[in-house]
Amino acid sequence: MSLEEQLERARNDESYRQIFVNQVPLEWASKYIHNVIYEPKQEYTNLAIGEMQSYMSCEARPLFKITSNLFFYCSFRKSNIHIYPLSFTDPLTSTINRFLSCLIDHEGFHAKQAYSNPLNFKDDNRKQTEIDAYLNQIRTSYMRGLDDNFRAELIRKIGRWMNS
Repeated sequence: MSLEEQLERARNDESYRQIFVNQVPLEWASKYIHNVIYEPKQEYTNLAIGEMQSYMSCEARPLFKITSNLFFYCSFRKSNIHIYPLSFTDPLTSTINRFLSCLIDHEGFHAKQAYSNPLNFKDDNRKQTEIDAYLNQIRTSYMRGLDDNFRAELIRKIGRWMNS
């Protein structure tokens, strides 16, 4: 069964979703992603830009060292990516290349940001890390054969983050 067919099955059969996300090749992002986990209940929102639901999220997993009662970042480990039901129902992720763009080119990009520099994930950097991930998606959208409508939606999301 092709990856596109597996995505279609996961869209129609919730019990197959974790099996599907386990099969998705993470390409270059596998260096930065520990696990991809399907979360049947939405627990993460992008309230900063008015979105009540998210497609996916990156959970950075820091290693801390305690010295003199202060926390210091030592390094980040590979991140967990959480995939929510909206990823299987929304037109933004309706094809395998759109899904891969959101998973690898956006969330994988966040995982790389977290792994490379733990300070990227401080709250005051959130806006910039999101904008950078959307810009990465736009850059890679051409190689994935994605259309102008997809890029236009990403540009709208960048605008919402810039205005938040």
